[in-house]
Amino acid sequence: DERTPKATAVDGKERQAAVDVASKCVDQAFQFASENLDSIGLPLTPRLAEYVRARLKGCEAEISSSLEGRWDHITFDWANDDGNGTEVADSRRRRMPEILRSESGDVG
Repeated sequence: DERTPKATAVDGKERQAAVDVASKCVDQAFQFASENLDSIGLPLTPRLAEYVRARLKGCEAEISSSLEGRWDHITFDWANDDGNGTEVADSRRRRMPEILRSESGDVG
């Protein structure tokens, strides 16, 4: 594959734009599901995250990072391939009790 640096840069920009749009869609889907499930007293489950993850075609680590921790409690294992092995996933797993406390309002 002999691509020029300019073509590669354009592809990179298009990919990043697609990841940004996908991140917004995932955030909206989780937000909508969370609001509706909260209204009947049910929690948002990792099953929804796994359903969505299967359709992200390998960019779930980037999407998880762009969600900025908002949905870490259900996407923490998405970030296991960021070029650094499993460091991100491992650090998120270690922080899970902290993340869950902050989301429940129990920050102390």
